[in-house]
Amino acid sequence: SDADDGGKYYVGFSNATVVSGWTRDSDGHAITSLFDGNGNTKICGTMNTSTGATFEFDAAEAFIPGAYYMRTADGAGSGYSKRNPKSWTIYASNDKSAWTQIASVSNSTMIAAVSYTAYKFSFDNASNTAYKYFRLVISAKQGANGSDFDNLELSEFYMSGTTAPIEISSVDEWNDFCENVAAGNTYSGKTV
Repeated sequence: SDADDGGKYYVGFSNATVVSGWTRDSDGHAITSLFDGNGNTKICGTMNTSTGATFEFDAAEAFIPGAYYMRTADGAGSGYSKRNPKSWTIYASNDKSAWTQIASVSNSTMIAAVSYTAYKFSFDNASNTAYKYFRLVISAKQGANGSDFDNLELSEFYMSGTTAPIEISSVDEWNDFCENVAAGNTYSGKTV
C-alpha cells in the first residue's frame, strides 16, 4: 500500500518543462497537468519516437526519493493503451548540471490497458541521497510508431520519499531546534 512508503507525497512539482521530444496536442494537455495532483487532467501529445520525450521538474525541497508512481489517463482503457510508457529513465540533481540516474525501466509490461490506474515503481537510489531537481526521459511507448500511437498519454506522475536529515552541530543549535519543534515552526527551512 502507499502508506508503506513512510514518506510524504510530492504531487505538486513546480517549474515543469518539456526539454525535448514532446508536443502537446491541440486540446491543451500541458506538461503541468502531469504534476498537478488532479487525476482528471492529463498530458497527451506527440512524442518524438526517435529521441523520446524529456521532461524536467523541481521539488519544493530536496528529499530522498522512495518510490514513484505513473497513473494512466482516461484513454488507457478505451483503445489508447498504446500511448502508455514502456521504457523510461529518471535522473536527479541538486544543481541542474550534474544528473544522476536513479531509475531505469526497459520494455515494461506492468502498465496495463486500464484507465486511471496508478502503478508504483522503486528507485535505484541506494545512497539515500536527497535531490531537488528531476528529469524524466520516456524513450518508448507501448504501441508501435505511426498514426495515433505517436502520442504519449499519462494522467499523473508523483513520488514519495523522506526529507533529508537535519544536521545539528552545537548545543545552541539543538536548543533552537527543540524550541521550533515545540512551537511547530520551521528550522533551517524545513518543517519540524
